[in-house]
Amino acid sequence: MNRVREALDTVGRDPWLVGFEAVGIQDFIAANGRPLAMEGASRLVERFDREIRDASGAGSGGGTVFAGGGRGMKVVAQDRVEATLAELRDRYRSTTCGGQLATAAVPYERDQAGASLKWLRMKLGGAKDSALAPEVSLPKKASEKCTDCRSSKIETHYEGAEGPVRCCKRCAAVVEAGRRSGKRDRLTLEDIETEGMVAVVSADGNNLGAMFAGLESLEDTAICSDLVFGIFKEAHGQARPADGKCVDPIVGGDDIRVFLPPQQLLSYVTTLARVVEQLSRNLAHRDLPPAIATALTDLGVGVGAVIAPYHFPAARLIAMAHDFEDTAKGVCVGTELRSAFDFVWLVSGQELSQGIATLGGAQERPPPLALGNGALEEYIGRASALREVPSSQRAMLVRRRGGTEDERELMNLFRYQVARSRKWQAWFTACGVDWRDPVALASNLPDARMLSVAALVGIERSGMKQ
Repeated sequence: MNRVREALDTVGRDPWLVGFEAVGIQDFIAANGRPLAMEGASRLVERFDREIRDASGAGSGGGTVFAGGGRGMKVVAQDRVEATLAELRDRYRSTTCGGQLATAAVPYERDQAGASLKWLRMKLGGAKDSALAPEVSLPKKASEKCTDCRSSKIETHYEGAEGPVRCCKRCAAVVEAGRRSGKRDRLTLEDIETEGMVAVVSADGNNLGAMFAGLESLEDTAICSDLVFGIFKEAHGQARPADGKCVDPIVGGDDIRVFLPPQQLLSYVTTLARVVEQLSRNLAHRDLPPAIATALTDLGVGVGAVIAPYHFPAARLIAMAHDFEDTAKGVCVGTELRSAFDFVWLVSGQELSQGIATLGGAQERPPPLALGNGALEEYIGRASALREVPSSQRAMLVRRRGGTEDERELMNLFRYQVARSRKWQAWFTACGVDWRDPVALASNLPDARMLSVAALVGIERSGMKQ
């Protein structure tokens, strides 16, 4: 790859690798929960990435291997290592008004490139764990709290629709960046809600750690990074609602954060996973280095989502969606599954759960759903068919607690209900379950998540009729 070779030629005989990654980037994006501000925060991270890429070249003492989403890698001369680390941290801190950047550096052994890259990843992981908190001014009393984020000290202001808004430097910067983003339609969460609800998606590339760990050269790492970033950008573009009715403060690279109407959630998730897997599969069969082609065959996406009242704090919803993303990615570890989806439907009152979400009163949360190969589409089909059963009868399943005398009593009532309901019988039969067998019936009940998916399908159909 030309830029890698040029960078190595520039630094001479003693090249070093410098890695960097933004710390707490999700918290920075969502610190000010207004969509305009989240858009602006993403643009500030993009500005940092662009400046790092533009700073490469003659006279810079090295070059950028890749930079995107607040993370990347540079090649520098040995005598420029400390200065480069300081410059990266200072630039990110300045651009994001106090954000912290984890950095690490190791010597680059040309004949042992894989070992050098592995060493850098290990050092960078340690740097992230020991990183300092963002540099923000904390208020000493309530009257000093930023009007927007309510967590930092009032230091400046920006012009709002009704006059000056007193705020911290960070909020002023992200609002200004959002205004300069060029987007004509600046939607609010209220603009995209449906029946008072909004869906929040957090998605991230799956198997990326193992994928990059298997690359043994700097050139392959740079090529693979560019390909992954392009895949996720294209996938989000295809999955995004056609009417543009969403708020998508994408950080960059394989990280995606998007707010959209609940009725668009299932379509977005299935399209995102399908395109990611399809593009990576197509690229793997092109004229690529063998290591990259092999790596791309395992690329997938972990998706987490939360459906909640639109007035819930955006930062809280993003953090919770990110937790479900982690559980979705976790179910793929050690399996051939490339993509998975996990979500929760919150109701009023659950905002007091300290981030611990529950699903419809069930004792145990259902496992994440598989994506790809039509798995989710089949699940959605079953959930859609479930809507033929009266909602009053479906509600009986929500009340299950598990392992109690009450549940056994409830199951007896449910079996009696199924015996009298042709729609329940049709649903179980379509799922390949003998509804007359009490053990088979109890083992194949629709769980709380399927009930939520059925409700989502109902919202989607309602929206199509409008």
